[in-house]
Amino acid sequence: MFSVLGFAALAWPLIFSLIAANLTATLAIYSIAFVLDCALFVVWLRRALRYSKRAARGETFALEPLRLPRTRSVAAKH
Repeated sequence: MFSVLGFAALAWPLIFSLIAANLTATLAIYSIAFVLDCALFVVWLRRALRYSKRAARGETFALEPLRLPRTRSVAAKH
């Protein structure tokens, strides 16, 4: 979920700037995006530091499992 949020945080200014051909609108969009990216960075940094402190204390916790797309395995038939 957080990777999708990160991608959206980085991609939305580009998408909106391609729609708006006005330079002033593009600068405003990127200014808003910069502020939001800084806020998102602080949130993620706090989460990372919290996990780091918990791990340093020896606490175990579960992270979201990495979901890889399933691929068709090709078995060699002899």
